[in-house]
Amino acid sequence: MDLSLSVTPKISDLERLAESFISDETGVFNHVNTDRLSARIPVIMLTARVDDGHVDIDLSPENVLAVVNTKLLKCYSFCPLAVPMVRVLKRIVKAFDVNNPAKGSLSSYGYVLMVLNYLQKSNIIPNLQELAFGKNDQIVRVDPSAHSSPLAHPRNKSFVCNVHFLCPTQQAQLDILRRFLGQMAAQNKGDNLLLHLAQFFFYYAFVFDYRHQVIGSSINKQMKAENDPEYYHTRSGEFAIEDPFETFYNVGHVLKHSQSCRIRICFAICYTKIVDLVNDAMKGGSPSLSMKFVVEELLRSATTS
Repeated sequence: MDLSLSVTPKISDLERLAESFISDETGVFNHVNTDRLSARIPVIMLTARVDDGHVDIDLSPENVLAVVNTKLLKCYSFCPLAVPMVRVLKRIVKAFDVNNPAKGSLSSYGYVLMVLNYLQKSNIIPNLQELAFGKNDQIVRVDPSAHSSPLAHPRNKSFVCNVHFLCPTQQAQLDILRRFLGQMAAQNKGDNLLLHLAQFFFYYAFVFDYRHQVIGSSINKQMKAENDPEYYHTRSGEFAIEDPFETFYNVGHVLKHSQSCRIRICFAICYTKIVDLVNDAMKGGSPSLSMKFVVEELLRSATTS
């Protein structure tokens, strides 16, 4: 759960807030982590106890841009394939220990953007930043640069973000978006999670050109990294991931070269494992595999790799 404070406190205020969580005697808050208080956007990470387990919480200062970004991701989540794919991927990268920016690996947000990029490339989802509700709430394609919704960047005053995207403002529009994304996914085998999970791993392990391309929205046509080397320097092959709104910001900038290699190895292992499982199932006369079984086998691979 991501929470954004309605004020912008000083770092010392956030430190005191973190200390109050640590000293809380109710036992509700645990594992308070302040390692990212010095990050570009300070974050307090903790867990909160609930009836059926616990909830991971990222608490950050007021950030209107983050709120808009969350709305964009929420709209993409209406694609029937997006959420299951992200959930499986997050379990796998955590098991392989390549989901910790503090150690030089990739954040969960970075993996979400990779999933969205793959789904757009596979025509499972559209780029919502290139769509709008037109007459009678019909979904129409628009030029993002001409269909602007400007928002001043909260920390880089020289940069204005275009935060336009196909965002429902009423229930009727929400229903239209759900149907639109459901139909688009159905036309491109969007109901086959195993197929797309395997293709995702194959694409990012063996196909994507990390030296010259940026993982980003089709607005920038996966721009060549050398066109913007200040932010997307990928000569050594690290991941460069463009934020949907902060187009100058490389979400993958935290990656160490060794971690970039580990992620691609993780993806290669997972792709190979899925292929082996499918082949074994076919030989055994069982053409279908349960996702639960596949995920358990992938997690087991993490412990033996």
